[in-house]
Amino acid sequence: MVLLAAYAAYTYLTPPLDGGEQQEQVGQLKDFVKKSSRLIQKGELSKRQDHSINMAETGWRRNPFQAPPLEEKEEGKKEIAVGNELIYSGFLEGGKSRIAIINGLEYQVGESLQGDEFIVQSISPDHVVLGVRGKSQTVTVPFSE
Repeated sequence: MVLLAAYAAYTYLTPPLDGGEQQEQVGQLKDFVKKSSRLIQKGELSKRQDHSINMAETGWRRNPFQAPPLEEKEEGKKEIAVGNELIYSGFLEGGKSRIAIINGLEYQVGESLQGDEFIVQSISPDHVVLGVRGKSQTVTVPFSE
């Protein structure tokens, strides 16, 4: 693995070669791949290399690029269909004032967002609690970097 990374760095960081030298490097790369394939098939890998290969082959438990689902503060309430529309991406605190950045806009406690559908109830560094206008339900939006 380290050899492959070193070879890739060497290949991309050195100036271009003429045709003959390039063919020679292609041959070296093919030899390296053949040797590596033989080692993998023989099982002559360290525990770390074997673990890396096994982990690369396993599927993802969840999509790492999808925002986590919104959570409710109180149990037993119906889930509010907000989807991935709300992204809490920033927190600012100056004195007694706290500002949450949600979907790229700044909000303070008591302000409305999403066309008056939600009201910011509380702001903390790791989540924002939103109240649903006209209902006693709350939605907790976790901080996402």
